[in-house]
Amino acid sequence: MIKSLVTSQVEIVKPEPEHVDAVYVMRQQLAHMRHNPLRAMSKSDFSVGYLESGSDLADWESCPIFRWTVLWNGEPVGSVSLKDISTMMLTGEIGYGIDERFHGKGIATEAVRLLVAKVFQETPLRKITALIHDQNTSSCRLVEKLGFIREGLLREQFLIQGEPVNELFYGLLRSEWKVDGKFES
Repeated sequence: MIKSLVTSQVEIVKPEPEHVDAVYVMRQQLAHMRHNPLRAMSKSDFSVGYLESGSDLADWESCPIFRWTVLWNGEPVGSVSLKDISTMMLTGEIGYGIDERFHGKGIATEAVRLLVAKVFQETPLRKITALIHDQNTSSCRLVEKLGFIREGLLREQFLIQGEPVNELFYGLLRSEWKVDGKFES
């Protein structure tokens, strides 16, 4: 089991109580809320769910959601997740969010690169998917940079702040992922 993966100043680690405040603040930011169908929850409820989610992919078949805190230079700045795992189809969906104060530094790209490498190294999943709000061009560029292919448009897939929104469906096959974690076309 890999406890954390490190690339430059970015690492993804098991959620700890001292990470909760930073990740909860990120979750409340407009930059995060406008593109994600988030259920309102208290900090206490969030903390329980965040800390009780899995982080050891050795249990990939029995845990409904896995989360890791994204650290940048040792500071918690966001989170990445793996959810909606199908043990029969060997697929799973990733999610990610970075505090808006740290956008534009490449942190999310490195964190998602680490997550994808972790999933493909530690599980037999053959495909990783991502659902991205069709107006979130930065997130689309991020996954495309890592080799994800846009596979479709899901019309009015989610309600965000009471409004139906379209989601783009992206996928990355294990066979498309390079061992060094870099995508080459």
